[in-house]
Amino acid sequence: MDKGGAVAGRRAVWGVASAGLLAVLFWLLVGDLAISIRERAALPSGLELLRRNGASDTTTSLLMSTVPALLSVLLVPLLGYHSDRLRSRWGRRRPFLLVAAPVGWAVAPAPPPLALT
Repeated sequence: MDKGGAVAGRRAVWGVASAGLLAVLFWLLVGDLAISIRERAALPSGLELLRRNGASDTTTSLLMSTVPALLSVLLVPLLGYHSDRLRSRWGRRRPFLLVAAPVGWAVAPAPPPLALT
């Protein structure tokens, strides 16, 4: 094998590897953005919604701490079970992500207004 062919082969492999690495990095950043949005917008919005509707501090703290935990306890094993056994042309996880992402975006509460008039 000549030296030029070996170098060209390494470049092709590096190109594929770097594209995959960039794709993983992109999706990690998107996930971090989603977590930041949840922490900075969704929870304060729920808190503001409960306060506006006259919920007591005890009710607010119980709802804000137990509802997300209960949803996680119920949904994570259920979705994990089904996604582990799914066989589709798109893979195991991708159909769940393609459904969950738009649904999560649609039901996410709007952030509270900056100034209450």
